[in-house]
This record gives sequence, C-alpha cells and structure tokens, in this order.
Amino acid sequence: MVAIAAAAILIREAEAAAVAIAFWRTAAGSAVLFPFAARHRAALAGLSWREALLLTGSGLCLGLHFALWLGSLELTTVASSVTLATMSPLFVALAATVLLGEQTSRPAWTGIMITVVGAAVIGLADSSDPGETTNAVLGDLMALGGAGAMAGYILIGRVLRRADVPNLVFAVPTYAVAAMALFVLAIVRDEQLTEFPASTWLIFAALVVGPQLLGHAMLTSVLDRLSATTVAVTTLFEPIGATVLAWIVLDEVPAALFWLGAPVVLLGLAVTLRSGGDDLSHDVMDTL
Repeated sequence: MVAIAAAAILIREAEAAAVAIAFWRTAAGSAVLFPFAARHRAALAGLSWREALLLTGSGLCLGLHFALWLGSLELTTVASSVTLATMSPLFVALAATVLLGEQTSRPAWTGIMITVVGAAVIGLADSSDPGETTNAVLGDLMALGGAGAMAGYILIGRVLRRADVPNLVFAVPTYAVAAMALFVLAIVRDEQLTEFPASTWLIFAALVVGPQLLGHAMLTSVLDRLSATTVAVTTLFEPIGATVLAWIVLDEVPAALFWLGAPVVLLGLAVTLRSGGDDLSHDVMDTL
C-alpha cells in the first residue's frame, strides 16, 4: 500500500502530460505481463466475439480512468484526487445492482450514502479553498469520473473472470487496448510521448515496479492467506498515505474541510465493502 500511495507523488514529479504518463504506464504494464500470458495462448485464441468486445470495453474504461485521474492531479490536490478516485467500489455496487441484477444490502446503501456526503464535503472544501490549485472542483469531478471508469473496468473484469477467462488473458489485452486508446488521444491532442528527461523515464519505470508490481500484484498475491474483504479494505490506506506523502514531499496541505470529508468517504467505502462481502471485494482486488 505504501508503493501504491506513492503513485500520485511520482506522477506529480514527472515532466510529462497526464495522457503521456497514462500511455507509458499501460503500455509498459502490458509488455511486462505479456511473457507470463503466453502460456494461455489457447485461451486467447478461444475468446468469443462477445468476450473480445468486453475486453475492448474494459481497456477503454481503464484508459479513461488513467486519463481522468492523472489529469485531475494537475488541477486539484493529491489528497482530494486520490480520495475521490478510490470511490470505485461505490460505483461498482451501484452498477452491479442496475446492470447485473445483484441485490445491494441495506448496510451497503448506508455506506454509499455516507461516501456521497464525504465526497460533497471534499468538493465544498476545494471550492472554498483560496490555495494555489486552479480549477480544483473540475479536478475533483475528473477524479470522480476516473472512479466511475474504474468501476466499468472492474465490472467487465467480474463478468469475464466469472466466465473462466484467465486473469492474464483479461489483463494483457485490456492494458494493450488502453495504451492504444491513449496513444490515439495523445496524437489528437498533439501531446509529446518521447524526448523526456532521464528523471521522467525513471519515474515511468518506478510507476511500473512500485504501484503496479510491488503494489497491486502483491495485494492480489496474499488473497490465498487473507480474506478478500480484509485486503480490499486495506486499500483505503492509499488516500491516507498519499496525503501524508504529498504533505512531506510536495508541502501540499489540504483545505481544513478536507479533514472532515475524507474520513467520511473512507468510512463509507469501508462500510460498503464490508457489507458487500467477499464477492464484491474479491472482484475489486482481482481486477486491479
């Protein structure tokens, strides 16, 4: 979780646009995982058209998530961006009810409402903060949009994983589609994708090794020893860790109201995950 929490700080320090960072993160992720996915060639060849379309949709959702979340870091504080971007379990619970016909328990709805109140307080804090950030509310909305896009990625992952599509067969094409979509977006927006300073290339490498491999990969590796709910709830450390690191490294102190809204968001997410049981939390962790 320390590795995952460091992602926002690394991104802030990179001398590259959000789309470029997102492109290299997803492209490198696909390249790193590809050799391990090679043993599933038969499963890849056996994908149906429906599954291929779902993988494409998953990649587009993931690319949108990275573009919105990384873009939000340019407009609002690390604390607000990371806290609001962690709200994907809330959107998963809502969408699973509407799209998959899964019943959401009363405690889960309670958690959702608590989270919404906390997010509103964070938005109020950023709209009234006279600090140095510009368009902070737009950044907050982008972070929320990123959480919604991540929920789409998780929901598609749930459908495919329950259809016995191997995890690597899901992950590699998804990352590749995300990278291709971000590449096209970068070309359309005339964003620079190369000729960065050495420090930025090192940050790109650190994002793959740290948040991706030492972070999410390590979390999923302990699912055979810890319950999925326990592991999923520990991910709520990310906003806390990112806020502390931003304070230490970037000297970025959130607005006073943030300290009221953020704990409420984390409480609501914890209630939602706990009430959803291992099915919901396992889908969140497995797809990440």
